Amino acid sequence: MDAQQRLARGDYFPERTPSQNVDGAPSTGPTVSARYIAYPNAMHQLTRRLGATPEELAAWIWLGPKDGGLAAYLNANELVPPPRFFYATGSDTHDYIAPLMACWFREEDINQFDPADRYIAGAALIERWSKQPGLQAVAFIQAKIPESRLLDIHPIYGGTRGTFSEHPDWPSLESGLFPLSHVQQIETEDFSEFSSAIDTMAKNQTAKELDANVHVRPPLPTSELIKSTGSTVRRDARKLTTQSMYKEWQKAYRAVAKERPAMSDVWYSRQIAKLPIAKNRDAETIRKYMKP
Repeated sequence: MDAQQRLARGDYFPERTPSQNVDGAPSTGPTVSARYIAYPNAMHQLTRRLGATPEELAAWIWLGPKDGGLAAYLNANELVPPPRFFYATGSDTHDYIAPLMACWFREEDINQFDPADRYIAGAALIERWSKQPGLQAVAFIQAKIPESRLLDIHPIYGGTRGTFSEHPDWPSLESGLFPLSHVQQIETEDFSEFSSAIDTMAKNQTAKELDANVHVRPPLPTSELIKSTGSTVRRDARKLTTQSMYKEWQKAYRAVAKERPAMSDVWYSRQIAKLPIAKNRDAETIRKYMKP
């Protein structure tokens, strides 16, 4: 009865059994029954369970299931199987939320989804860091990106003007998506000596995140972190820097591969080597790490 009521409202559709061909053989398509729910229903469930935002959902769709994200589909109410949704890279629009309105999701995927990474929008990050005394949030974010300590993501363009400042037509820093783990790492290493008031604010923010079932590790004050780990802080920071650089290469590879799908890996690596994110690494090194 509940399923019938929801079907009547149009907020979910069961995955239909494929029909048979003329020769009696079943047509191609999924054989496991699945339910699809529309974007409003999926967003409501993710917000209620994880405290997720539409911007986060866009990041998870951009990543895809193989990289800890989600799969989205189109026209699940009428097509069997429904086609997978992908962002159209290189389009004129910077709006990555509007395309979600047409998306459908497997109900099982939404119910079981445990994100590998959480994300915060650039506008929210600027507001968050603007509360730090004496800190110019935008300039600070722009400084952390070339240090490979902060990664800016845009589902349509791959990155923002924070990374590609030479492209004035690229999306703004405010529209970018930033891994929350990177943000917290920077706050742990760079902010915790400011004042006790900042520590209090960070604890309050962490409490809000935990109340929203955001599975993140609360940052430790720098003094306590050094006392418990010693020199591992610097080693972990270098490791994070290297990993962030590899992720930037991988992001650039995906973007250029979609634009020029027929080229060789050598060609892709040489194009990436020309970008600032190469950090003076040669094309051969980039080729080894540009694929996940």
